[in-house]
Amino acid sequence: MILSLCLYGIWSFSQYRRLRRRLPDPTPPSPFTHPSRLVTILGTSRDGLPEYGRRVRLTG
Repeated sequence: MILSLCLYGIWSFSQYRRLRRRLPDPTPPSPFTHPSRLVTILGTSRDGLPEYGRRVRLTG
């Protein structure tokens, strides 16, 4: 029983790693597809924005 649980754990971990390799890296949502996000970013002070928000603000 213990051996089967260990083997199942190893198998599921290898499947998880294989799945992670196939998935693309996550990208932040585009504010240009939802104008309300762009308005929120443009209305927020520059100091309160993360790096991505600052780049969008500069582009927008």
